[in-house]
Amino acid sequence: MSQYYNLSLTNSNNTEIDLQITDDTYVPILKKASDYKVSVLKFSFPSENPTFIIDNDDDYKMKFSINTYLMTAYGTLSQERSLFKSVDFNIGNINDFLENFNRSAILAHRDLLNQLCNTYTSFGVSSSSKTVNVTTNYDATTSYQEFIMDFSTGIADDLMVCSIEADFSFSVVRGDPALVEIELIDPLGNSMTIMSNKRVINNQRIYFSDGSIRSQSTTNTLDKTDYQPLEPFSKLIIQADHTQKGNWKLRIYNRSVGLLSFIGMNANVKLMFSPFTNSPFTQVNIRYPKIAPALHYNQQAKTISLLYDEQIHRSAFTIELSKKLYNILPFEGIRQANGNYVLQIPQEILTNAKIARIISYETTDIFSTYKLIDIQTIILKTNLPVSGEYSSNTTDRILMSLDVSASDLNSSVFEFVNNSIASRSYQLISDLPLQQIGISVFLKYRSTGQVVQAKLPPFTTFQMLLKFIPNSEKF
Repeated sequence: MSQYYNLSLTNSNNTEIDLQITDDTYVPILKKASDYKVSVLKFSFPSENPTFIIDNDDDYKMKFSINTYLMTAYGTLSQERSLFKSVDFNIGNINDFLENFNRSAILAHRDLLNQLCNTYTSFGVSSSSKTVNVTTNYDATTSYQEFIMDFSTGIADDLMVCSIEADFSFSVVRGDPALVEIELIDPLGNSMTIMSNKRVINNQRIYFSDGSIRSQSTTNTLDKTDYQPLEPFSKLIIQADHTQKGNWKLRIYNRSVGLLSFIGMNANVKLMFSPFTNSPFTQVNIRYPKIAPALHYNQQAKTISLLYDEQIHRSAFTIELSKKLYNILPFEGIRQANGNYVLQIPQEILTNAKIARIISYETTDIFSTYKLIDIQTIILKTNLPVSGEYSSNTTDRILMSLDVSASDLNSSVFEFVNNSIASRSYQLISDLPLQQIGISVFLKYRSTGQVVQAKLPPFTTFQMLLKFIPNSEKF
């Protein structure tokens, strides 16, 4: 008579674990393993594993370029960025992909602006640092320490801020990390919160950038070297309707209970400016986009749109994508000699607004998440003494190798049901009793051929049902 065996693994932790399970039994499951064949009747696990792998800096990259002309010399300045690799940024769904693209675009936009600032004096880059000793304690949550950051010297009146970065370190008189809030205010009175109600570590240098992939939302203590600000710096960039040269303010709030005394604080804010008005007395009159291009997903219509500053048109700013990245997106482009594609930005009626005017370029093509699913095969490895199609002399035998399509994985849970038991049953070859079953799930990626251990996300369950069929039993 056939025997059935259920395997179940639940991850009760708040971090993912390897999808592997070993069951040991005191009473043998089978008295003599070689009297049986084994078949996987069904199994299921959450399809939240990385569906899309980036393991190099060449396949998925973007290049931003801008035309320049100085005296009699025409030229083009360019900066490239690859999407973050999977080891640093896991892509398990479309939102992860968009976030990866948008963070990379912010960094490429900043790199090109920095190159322009270093090339042409009509652009401006300015840093203001403060190293202070705070001699007074303060304990009211409404009180704050305010520091003036001077951004007036050497900055022309027609410049507009296009990039903001900041970093801080604190020396705090407390046994435990202190709760701190930091606010940045521009000369126009616009404000944004860099961090709030987060613990800071003594003498830990923290760098804040819109392009960082590390969010503050998942931690209580900022104990790493770089984070996204709580609100994006682009909030101040978009709101400005005229120059932001002058005095910027940093406000440091105590969010701890009781006294908070800083022995010292070191702060640095870096701004990069782009000219807005066309002046015959400046070296170059490029109107650089105030914000980086970004992708947005319409969940209801299932379409992707490209959001960009209208200054892209005025500055002849181009967006070039590698072939693999271009093929994922629904936008039209012109193939280049290097195999990349330059996106064709639609014609647009332009304004002369100084605030950033955001344009949405959306196609009617439905964006399929299938394009982000690169898993080709689900491989079940086992310690069972199995022979046949997947026989092996090692303990790392393959029980089943199952090719899957994107549609199979385009749901929250992947489920397999064996509808061909006769062709997917394998002889056990050991004459010993069977008292242990070990299963480990691996994923093979189509584009790279890479085989990786599957993961079980927090608070989810893997289930499998095995059938042991006597050799005397006919299908």
